[in-house]
Amino acid sequence: MMGTDLSREAVRPDDARVLADSLDTSVLADRALTAASPAARRFADLEPLLRIVTAHLVAVAEGVPQPRPDLHRLGVSAAVTGVSIDALVGVLGDLTVRVMDEVTLVAAPALADLTGRLKQMMASGHRLTRSLLSGFLSGWLGDRPAAESWSDEQLVRKLLSGAEVPEDLPQRLADSYAVVAVRAKSSDTITQLRRMLATSAWSTYAALLQGVGGYLVGPAARVEVATDVARQLRGLTTDALWCGVAWGQRATLAATGEEAAEAVAIAIATASPPGTYRVADFLVEYAASRQDRLRDELIRIGRPVVANHVLRTTLKALLEADSNRSQAARLLVVHRSTLDYRLSRIEAMTGHSPTTPRGLQVLGAALTICTVDMERAALPSVANH
Repeated sequence: MMGTDLSREAVRPDDARVLADSLDTSVLADRALTAASPAARRFADLEPLLRIVTAHLVAVAEGVPQPRPDLHRLGVSAAVTGVSIDALVGVLGDLTVRVMDEVTLVAAPALADLTGRLKQMMASGHRLTRSLLSGFLSGWLGDRPAAESWSDEQLVRKLLSGAEVPEDLPQRLADSYAVVAVRAKSSDTITQLRRMLATSAWSTYAALLQGVGGYLVGPAARVEVATDVARQLRGLTTDALWCGVAWGQRATLAATGEEAAEAVAIAIATASPPGTYRVADFLVEYAASRQDRLRDELIRIGRPVVANHVLRTTLKALLEADSNRSQAARLLVVHRSTLDYRLSRIEAMTGHSPTTPRGLQVLGAALTICTVDMERAALPSVANH
């Protein structure tokens, strides 16, 4: 049996009321944003895209006729900024299924034609995806905004990724920049910062904030400006916030961004308190992370410990206790013999004894390097794809 065409169906007030009372489009969009792949989160307009699509799908489920959103412009933007279209299509598909599942869960008993509405939602999801794909194709075929119309955020993404920027735009670019890599415990903190940074007081800075981290980039004549910007940024919230700062010339901005990201990742990996950091604060760890052979060996040593929550927590406690095993046992609230057993397992898995100064030093470095990699992954990528 064919489903009812909702665009022509008379609206049933009781159906619309049931869904309006039960579905929160903002919550549904936020869930989809959280579940999105790292490749999809590289798209600066992912959040508005998800909110537009969610609101439309819920309206279709409610039987409320409305114009279909035109996603062509967002598709062009995705092509221009080098975002993976496969990732975006995957997010839209997942979002459509999520909203359909939610409608089925909360409104199935009240909707007169649930099957028909679900079919219409699926069809609407397909049409929206085609609109996005059409825009993306147009972008690749040349229907791209001129470089002169790039937003500051698009320009900075290009610079941080090391991509070429047209030489006819010197008036849009500074000679040098401050880069602040930001890391929070919660995505709510980043959302709060994004709203605050939208004010005119921060108009000279481009914020690339997604998930639990991101970057703030702006013109700066000297390195001290980066530290001052980080201080002001941390003053915008009472939540825990780690900032890695760096400064560099426009031609080397990609390396400057890497340096800021490394500083904040090492700060968290070494359990440093919330604050502002530079790589100069972690010279040993930074040097190890930049030497490929040493870094690979430390990752090989630390990987089995990092993969085991109990052993990872045990090693962290021993490091925090400055190798004092009795104190480490108290921190973990375990018997000393239990701690010794765990330490023997670490030695068996890595070949390095955490009960010797040299062994603990190696294991501590391995734990830090492995954790740095995980923390770097929490920052949004600026690479072109």
